[in-house]
Amino acid sequence: MARVRTSGGTSATGLDCSGLIQQVYRLNGVALPRDADQQALAGRAVTSPEAGDLLFFGKDRVTHVALATGPETFIHAPRSGTSVQHGALTAEPGPVAVRRYLMGSAE
Repeated sequence: MARVRTSGGTSATGLDCSGLIQQVYRLNGVALPRDADQQALAGRAVTSPEAGDLLFFGKDRVTHVALATGPETFIHAPRSGTSVQHGALTAEPGPVAVRRYLMGSAE
């Protein structure tokens, strides 16, 4: 599993949260903006997350992004020095936005 960097990471030495998301989508043929705040402006807004949707977190602005693996679960790069982790929406403050980049899903 990739190690996490606090920011600017898309190299073999680690990924930050938006770098992780960008790499996952790139490996599946989808180009995404580099930073979480830019990723939050693209795609299509949805209210109920599905696997593959992006979940955005932050207080006054978007500061973190995660990849939904189901309606209440996700993977993300949480903080420097850790590995990519699974999370649950019930254990985190809710996302401030949910965006869908992959078309063909419901909603």
